[in-house]
Amino acid sequence: MKTPEQIEHRRQYMREFGKRRVLTPEQKERKKITERIRLSTPEQREIRNGDARRHYWRHVERLRPERREYQRGRYVKNKAEILERNKAYKQKYREEWAMYDSLFRMAFPEKFKPISWEKRHEYRRAQFARKFGLTIAERDALFAANDGLCHICSKVPSIAIDHCHDTGRVRGALCQNCNFMLGHGKDDPEILLAAADYLRRETCVIS
Repeated sequence: MKTPEQIEHRRQYMREFGKRRVLTPEQKERKKITERIRLSTPEQREIRNGDARRHYWRHVERLRPERREYQRGRYVKNKAEILERNKAYKQKYREEWAMYDSLFRMAFPEKFKPISWEKRHEYRRAQFARKFGLTIAERDALFAANDGLCHICSKVPSIAIDHCHDTGRVRGALCQNCNFMLGHGKDDPEILLAAADYLRRETCVIS
């Protein structure tokens, strides 16, 4: 246990150290935010996180490109460091994860029972509603349109919500194959029209 003299000496040292350290305006602002978060209660943090999510979806057309640009730049700048850190983290906790997974499966076998298609489909729709900010009524109306079939092929039930990756706006409900088709075509109408013209040709290069 430290003596009162040692405690006082430590306090004096920290006061002198704080005087010598000069913070930039960005560091000062970050320190204020961190202190507010540390002193807030879990209820206050939950309210603040909810406000942040609502603000993001309200201004998603402006914020999504900015966030993606920042994340891409950060990854490109620190790619080697990020990959090395992720690799070390996985190697460190791989055996621990496997042990916890096996113990959890033994303790709660009822949680790993096969899930029916209807239940899985409902889970997926609920996930879409959380991800894209849709209400239950809007989600059900989107999947009920076109008699519940894909909005492109009209042959298979729709199970995926299609959205613009630049603006985040929801365009419709598609089957998995049509959704993958748009993704592989990079959401570019010119590429998809060129593919359609290619399929309409009757010429065969190799007979």
